[in-house]
Amino acid sequence: MAGWRDTIAFVVQPSSNTPLQDDEGNFIRPDASDEKNLRRVPCNRFTISGAAWTAALTTGLRADAKVQLHSSDYHGETEAIFGGVKMDIVRVSDNGEFVTLTLGRMIRNEQ
Repeated sequence: MAGWRDTIAFVVQPSSNTPLQDDEGNFIRPDASDEKNLRRVPCNRFTISGAAWTAALTTGLRADAKVQLHSSDYHGETEAIFGGVKMDIVRVSDNGEFVTLTLGRMIRNEQ
């Protein structure tokens, strides 16, 4: 691959010694707006095929983006920010040197 054209920011999950609940018992989620909870990695955007887009819709997701990066840069994260939008990682395809991630958001009824 000649060069990377985009960047993806993975939302880093808390380490094992980070409390998952506050003193009142409320669950704590990583704050995606806090830079210390993000890990930026170079990537390339790919086109989403019609079949992949349709398959995502049938499961209640909207496939918004597909990116490729080095396999060594992906550590099993489940959320990422790409193009300024926070999305779930809905599919991972690893072919050895590179991993392709399909990113999407849940489809919600706005009524």
